[in-house]
Amino acid sequence: MTAAEKGDLAAVEQLLDESGTPDLRDSCDWTPLMKAALNGHVDIVRRLIAEGAEIDAQDKGGYTALMLAASNNHVKIVELLIAAGADVDHREHTRGWSALEWAGKQGHEEMVMLLRAQ
Repeated sequence: MTAAEKGDLAAVEQLLDESGTPDLRDSCDWTPLMKAALNGHVDIVRRLIAEGAEIDAQDKGGYTALMLAASNNHVKIVELLIAAGADVDHREHTRGWSALEWAGKQGHEEMVMLLRAQ
């Protein structure tokens, strides 16, 4: 989890080799994919997707990696997640917003255009 959050690809690869599971969860139900998406670590997101990470895993509030990447304007990561089959229409539980609404509220025009095209 920490390696994905910090962007340490070598550590993520070593841990994946040792454990074989990309979908570990913390106490808030965050996954390494969510941490990497939130922090803009494209190579780690790509590696976790290749390893079979659950694309639409949700934390306790219903947030997904796509929502976290979209609200932080990580365009390349959103493109990767969409290509891997992420649900662009999913709504989180706290406000009922989708990734598109989060991107719009943050003023990320390019992201809004990308998500509207889906």
